[in-house]
Formats: sequence, structure tokens, C-alpha cells
Amino acid sequence: MIIQKMTDITLPLDIDSLEITNQTIDNKGNIILDVVSKRTHSTCRKCGKPVTKRNGYSTEIMVQHTKILERKVYLRIKPVRYECKACDDHPTTTEKYNWCSKNAKITTAFEEYLMRCLINSTVEDVSRKESVSYKTIVRAVSRQVNSTVDWSQYTDLNTIGIDEISNKKGHHDYLAIVSTKSKSGVLSVIAVLEDRTKVSVKQFLDSIPKALKQTVRSVCTDMWDGYVYAAMEVFGKHVVVIDRFHIAKQYRAPLDTLRIKEMKRLKTELSSEEYARLKNMMWILRKKHECLSEVGDCSPP
Repeated sequence: MIIQKMTDITLPLDIDSLEITNQTIDNKGNIILDVVSKRTHSTCRKCGKPVTKRNGYSTEIMVQHTKILERKVYLRIKPVRYECKACDDHPTTTEKYNWCSKNAKITTAFEEYLMRCLINSTVEDVSRKESVSYKTIVRAVSRQVNSTVDWSQYTDLNTIGIDEISNKKGHHDYLAIVSTKSKSGVLSVIAVLEDRTKVSVKQFLDSIPKALKQTVRSVCTDMWDGYVYAAMEVFGKHVVVIDRFHIAKQYRAPLDTLRIKEMKRLKTELSSEEYARLKNMMWILRKKHECLSEVGDCSPP
């Protein structure tokens, strides 16, 4: 039920192929935009030839778009049907849209917004915050995330990074994340592998086109053997670089062990006052060590 007509402002749609014919607000406060397609043709679903003869409309659909003024926005449209004269039985075809996937309940722009919301959040979190069903977000993810890499989007890979994330907490179930940083500094995730085994990682690295492989200058990984040896076999030893964070972690551990051991010894040999003064000094030593491992030198100028 429409309870208010919008006449005060003009709302930008940011979809060039659509024209807004009416703007209203329903009884839930949602903005309803009645739209029509500016397109004058489609492609026959049977023969694949262009069709221009209109033959009525399909059932009206409502597709959720990105929010405006913190209100939900819905596009309401009657898809045009076109008749093909080239086919003997003159089949009809419903126009397809580049702003919305087939049978999708949300626009592509809204899907992209939800993908950004998923950064550092779960599907359940985003579903609750954006009032979008769990299934709708999962389907959007499956449409937005390609099952294969479109290598034509890359001109150089320069630095490849390999790391992992936990798929299920406490289950030792990991996914390998492969990313890249181009010469110009552009960062992107190029693949999420179903596990972190050497076989899976090497298989993916082998799939990189030869021309792009030649642009790889370094492969940065942690100390997991599956990553290191897979990268070495594909690119050679000279390009493999271990992340300094993991190296620092390895040589910081003995210092912590020594610090704890010495503190226990000194506690039995020194008075309470002397021990209290030394306690903070040991932490300063550890922080100095951490600082040097991160930036090379923390000495004041």
C-alpha cells in the first residue's frame, strides 16, 4: 500500500539503461521506484538473433537496490517481451538486464555493496544488519565470486602472496588465499583454494598463463612447507621470500623463553624491591627486540 508520493527530490539511480517514471514510499518506509527499460531490443532465446518487435510484458518484478537516506529501495519493473520473426514458431523472449542477474532479488550494485559489508564480517552478521536473507547473500556471493580466474584482467602479478584463513574455528580446516600486488601497487585476491596442501597450491600456480608467470618477481609466504615448495617448483628458489613476521616470530621465541627463565631465577635471588625494578627492564628488552625485527632500527635520531 502506497502512503506517500515523493515529489520533493530527484533520486539518482545510477543505472543508465533505466528511466524512473514514478517515486513513492510504501507503508513500511521503503522507497519504491517504478522504472522502465530504455532498451529497444533483445536477443532471441532460440536463434540468438536480435529481436525488436515487442509482444507485451512479463510479470511485474521487484528488485532491491542500494539504500537511499537509510531507506530500503526497490525497483519495480514490467520486463518487456520481444517476438522473433526469424524463427518459424515466432517465440517470445523476455528482455535481460545487465543491472540484475536472472531471478535475482537484488541488483548487481547492491550485491557489490554486500560484498564490501562481508569484509571482516560473517554472512549471518550482514544478513542481520542489512535485513537481507541469509540465502540471498549466499547466492550473491556465488554470483560475485568467479569459479575461475579471468587472467585477462591482469597485466602483471609482480608480487604473489600466499597465506591461509581458518574455514572452521577449532577444526584445523584451512583455506589458502592467493593474492597479488602489481607494479603499480594495486592489491587483489586472485584465488581462494579449498585447502593449503602443496598439491592444490602448485596446481593453481601452474595454471597461471606463461606470460604472467614471467612478470612474477617474488612470492611471499609464511614458513608452511606446502607453500614454500610449491612456489619453488613453479618459479624457482630465487623468488621465494618468507614473510618477516613469521621469521621474527621464530627468533623471538627463544628470547621469551630466556626472559621467563631469568625472571624466575632472579625472583629467588633478589629482594622484592630489586626484582620489581628489573621486571620492567626485561619487558623493555623484549619491546626493543620486536621493534628491531619490524623496522630494522628503532634508535632515536
